[in-house]
Amino acid sequence: MAHPHRPAGRQCGVSLVEALVALAIMSIGMLALVGVQSTMRLNSDLAKQRTEATRIASEEIERVRSFISMGAVNGQPGVSYDEIVDRVVENYQPPDGIGNTTYRVVRNVRDLPGSAQKVVWVRVQWTDRSNLPQTVTLDSAVNGTAPTLGAMLVVPHRDSATSRNRGRHVSIPEGAVDRGDGSSLFVPPGATGLGWYFNNLTGVMRVCTGVVINYATCPLATLVSGVVLYHDSDTQPTAADAENPQGSVFALATGPRAMELADAVGSGLSASCYAATEITRAVYFCAIITSDTAGWGGQLNPMPVSGGGAALTFGVLASSYKSCRYTTDLPTAEDPNTIAIEADPHAQFTANASHPRKYCLERPRNTNEAGLACTGKRVKENLINQNFLIIRGNQTCPTELNDDGSPKTGTDAGLDPLILANTRQHQPTP
Repeated sequence: MAHPHRPAGRQCGVSLVEALVALAIMSIGMLALVGVQSTMRLNSDLAKQRTEATRIASEEIERVRSFISMGAVNGQPGVSYDEIVDRVVENYQPPDGIGNTTYRVVRNVRDLPGSAQKVVWVRVQWTDRSNLPQTVTLDSAVNGTAPTLGAMLVVPHRDSATSRNRGRHVSIPEGAVDRGDGSSLFVPPGATGLGWYFNNLTGVMRVCTGVVINYATCPLATLVSGVVLYHDSDTQPTAADAENPQGSVFALATGPRAMELADAVGSGLSASCYAATEITRAVYFCAIITSDTAGWGGQLNPMPVSGGGAALTFGVLASSYKSCRYTTDLPTAEDPNTIAIEADPHAQFTANASHPRKYCLERPRNTNEAGLACTGKRVKENLINQNFLIIRGNQTCPTELNDDGSPKTGTDAGLDPLILANTRQHQPTP
């Protein structure tokens, strides 16, 4: 039976021409899709290579910015500020072949005139899959500041709340007991019938007989504390030895005689010093009392004894010993433009907190002051970290600094930039 709407004798379907046209159109679309996939693959590959090149450049910048010393360090090439110079690394291959290529890393360095800075450019070059050259460039300025000084930026001031030990003044000994009334009580090691009281906020110290309730009437005093280290070796000690001394610990004298105050300046002056011997060091605490409102001065000397109780002899022979003080001070040169006598061959003229040979001798005397003693600032506040190193008498006190303040290199260099390894002779008097 014929379809009611279709003429009789007619057939419906797709002609061969129509099928060929449709196939051609679909082929063109497939070719376009293949081209897009190829382009996407190239772009993805280039993005991966560019990301890796940026990482390489960033690592190179961070490498030069993380120098650990100003001068070259023996056995550690490339870690100093002086070694930040031009260099080229050819055919650098990232780990695991990331980026499917090798890179050429070019570092260019220029000094900024009139500035302690270097400008660093890092260019990472490579060839992509299309054989086209590609480059990523980063630049930065590197400041020539000693890493130790940079680290000091995060060290709080001694009077800041952050620096306070258990919320107390930084000079209060670790073993002092907080009394809960704004003060702390410290009984020096080996002492009997004695109490040292400290104001937790200011560190002001008073020395009392026994434990008292009201310490306000006890004599005022200033605290001087530190450690005595020992390096007992037949070979000359180096700056590394000063950072980490090795040797038998000699106990300091018992009772109030662990340290001796010589060449004392100030009226009504007395010194009571006590010490405790630990595994690698002796720790001392001194209470200096004076009735002089100007403060006190003088030379504070460690008084060690040997294991048998006989006092050690300070001298310049191998059979004797020499004490060196840790200090930031350096010898100064004569300045012909002033009337003062700056020549300071033994680095004894420095601020009290920096551990001079004689406290309050902060500068040399000029000709008009030859008969005066201690004309600089006398001691009026607590002094901590007044540390000593005892070595053989025929050896010289080790230091990590030259007389001009520049760091020593090679085997004389210090190992830890945050540890002071600069010492100067203290006993016998240089």
